[in-house]
Amino acid sequence: MSYKFDFLKDQDVQKLFQIFAGHGQLYVVGGAVRNALMKQPIKDMDFTTDLHPDEVVELCRANRLSVIPTGVQYGTVTVVVNKSVFEVTTMRSDISTDGRHAEVLYTDDIEIDAARRDFTVNALYVNQAGKLFDFYNGIQDVKDRCIRFIDNPLSRIKEDHLRILRFFRFTSNYGIGIDMDALYACRQLIETVQALSVERVLDELLQIMVSKRASEILNLMVEIGFFKTLFSSSQWDHELFDTLIRIEESSQQIDTWRRLYLIVPDAYTVLKFPVPQRNRFKTLSSKKLSGYLLSDLYYFGVDCVLDFELLAQVKAGRINQRRIDLILKTVLPEFPVNGHDLMHKGYVGRQIGKAKRQLEKVWLQSDCQMDRSDLLATLS
Repeated sequence: MSYKFDFLKDQDVQKLFQIFAGHGQLYVVGGAVRNALMKQPIKDMDFTTDLHPDEVVELCRANRLSVIPTGVQYGTVTVVVNKSVFEVTTMRSDISTDGRHAEVLYTDDIEIDAARRDFTVNALYVNQAGKLFDFYNGIQDVKDRCIRFIDNPLSRIKEDHLRILRFFRFTSNYGIGIDMDALYACRQLIETVQALSVERVLDELLQIMVSKRASEILNLMVEIGFFKTLFSSSQWDHELFDTLIRIEESSQQIDTWRRLYLIVPDAYTVLKFPVPQRNRFKTLSSKKLSGYLLSDLYYFGVDCVLDFELLAQVKAGRINQRRIDLILKTVLPEFPVNGHDLMHKGYVGRQIGKAKRQLEKVWLQSDCQMDRSDLLATLS
């Protein structure tokens, strides 16, 4: 079965095919094929080959291509063709798995390679001529917008526990309805997510938060016990989350971290957050705004003030666009006094910090109108 794929017209894609011609098999596989059939944007181009990773490196370098052995231990080599970056992975089968890692055996059979993949829509292969290889009815699932595990869902999840989260993310972005066999398997094995690395869980969760069917899918995740399993507490409220989505989309202030905070305010205690986001969650949980915009912007910053405002609007159940615009448009001038100014006035050590805090209050009370000389003149 042949299709006309636009990505096959790409010169860099054709160059890679030409380099492999006569040396080994090469197919475009996975997301690029799936998204092309679904008429969705293509983010990455992944290839698979029967050549060993070392042979891929040798062949590409012989043709003056840049090669990065990013995941060579897993059979994956990154190849740079002009400005295009492609991942080329050797076909393989899983010999043993433990839910997080797999021991693999390389193969030259794409049907064997397809058998180890997660979903039918991801097990689609296209050769240089546009011939499409489908071993698990993935084309029909693409047409039906059905995200379905290959063969037994329980077996697929036991091989890689992250597939629970991937199932929900893919269903949210690409699916219509829900595959009940897959949902049952996710429910049965939900506790296995505790064995996953916190970095991978966070990455998947953040993507689900802003996925197309986020509210519906998160509600299913709550029902099967995902949040209860991973977090000691969660505050899921379907109606509140829908309200946050509506307010964020209306104000064009979509933020995946804010959505996660609404559900699990203390998620940073379980997952590995970047420092700025951990501090953000802590501030939202432990601080309150004064209600005076200039002061709040000065002490918390515009992003945090916007968080407080949007979350307050969610609880109120209505959007106040004028307030949001005011927060975003208010430009706070730079505080005009620094430590050197206070040292010249004779302050030392902790006196400097105390005097600075005193002047900050005076400056904010003046609506940030007082200049350096006016402020220093207030010091006794």
